[in-house]
Amino acid sequence: MSMDAANNQGIHIRQAVEADLPFLRGESEAPYLKFLFHTAFQGMKRDEQIMWVVEKEGQGVVGHVFVQFKSIRNTLADGVERAYFYSFHVYQEYRGFGVGTQLLKHLEADLLRRGFQIVTLTVAKENERARELYQRNGYLVTGTEVINVRSNQVHGEWKRDEELAWRMEKRLF
Repeated sequence: MSMDAANNQGIHIRQAVEADLPFLRGESEAPYLKFLFHTAFQGMKRDEQIMWVVEKEGQGVVGHVFVQFKSIRNTLADGVERAYFYSFHVYQEYRGFGVGTQLLKHLEADLLRRGFQIVTLTVAKENERARELYQRNGYLVTGTEVINVRSNQVHGEWKRDEELAWRMEKRLF
């Protein structure tokens, strides 16, 4: 299905509101995600980032992405030229219909309006389908990163796992 077909099927992208937080999800339902979503929302209230949700008419939220404007790591987001997106997620049952591409185009257009020229992301090395989506949309692999995945599934204590990811970027102009 094309992106136009996805548009015709009641897909709408809008800025997240606090009432959306309970409906956001990831590949796992790990408790740290709830913390991540609330932390991102607080960052949005401080104008440090923006959260976009994809809504399907009659279905509710079916995906989301968070965009950070400035990071302590300028190679990801410097607040001027470069922005970083993370937690890009289209719910399993809505993949393959152009929703991810539509969400990418939306966040890129928003970043251009804000004056950003480069967008960066990290994607787990084993997530080939996501990497291919980004490459089809003009993103290039520029290096590797170690990303931290946190979970408290072990006796209620925080556990830290590290995994390798591709760092990718795209020039927006």
